[in-house]
Amino acid sequence: MENLELLVLTFAVVVSFISFGTATYIQFKNMGKNEYKGGGESHGEVSIVNFLGNKIDNGNNKKKK
Repeated sequence: MENLELLVLTFAVVVSFISFGTATYIQFKNMGKNEYKGGGESHGEVSIVNFLGNKIDNGNNKKKK
């Protein structure tokens, strides 16, 4: 019974790696089929970085005037 925790932890790590590998394979397979079309609305991390950059730029412009 002492090794039960080790077995459960090992099982969780193995399942995580298998899931990550499967998801990565599926995404790369889809990337091969679909052509990337840039532009348009951005979502997620890119929009947050752009938003913060605009705020910093606007703040610097106000201080200079």
